[in-house]
Amino acid sequence: MSSTLFWQLLALWLVLEGVGPALMPRQWQQFMRQLAEQKASVIRQIGLVMVILGGLLAWLVKH
Repeated sequence: MSSTLFWQLLALWLVLEGVGPALMPRQWQQFMRQLAEQKASVIRQIGLVMVILGGLLAWLVKH
């Protein structure tokens, strides 16, 4: 991966992560409160699903 692509992907990730708090700050706070109340195992499962889906999507786009 070229360094330019890395920085472009990082920039896109930051934009996407910022959309929720920028457009719906109160709903985002509520979501964060609900997430904080979850067991660590649930949060871990959510993270693993996101990693797997992201990896699959990246692989599909490349092929």
